[in-house]
Amino acid sequence: MTPLEAHKQTMDDIAAVIPDICGDGPLFRAPWQARIFALIVGCVHAGHVPWATFQARLAREITEMEKAAPSGAAQSVENEYFECWLQAAEATLQAEGVIAEGDIAAQIADLRVAIAAIRTAQSTPAGFSTSRPRAARSE
Repeated sequence: MTPLEAHKQTMDDIAAVIPDICGDGPLFRAPWQARIFALIVGCVHAGHVPWATFQARLAREITEMEKAAPSGAAQSVENEYFECWLQAAEATLQAEGVIAEGDIAAQIADLRVAIAAIRTAQSTPAGFSTSRPRAARSE
């Protein structure tokens, strides 16, 4: 198989698992969804993750999510679709040795600390008074 044929096959495989989101609606409803999609596609193209391995994990995650969803809850399944991508990505990247177990949890903890520091710094900007301004006197 030529590299071009391999690329086309990978893209066809990916297209087979993309959900049909209400016709003309956006495929990605949040930036993180596009990022996890791009991460996996990039890992597949770079040879770090076999597409079939990720696809099998994704199928298991979707099946489990569908079983947990109440019957007839298509909207719920659609909303959780990229959560399945995220879970399958983490499991696949760990199984393939791309990331170590615990790396993601450590990065999340670091982000929480950084976000808390940013929120604290932004809560009362320098030189900003939190007291109400006095009404101007009319003479």
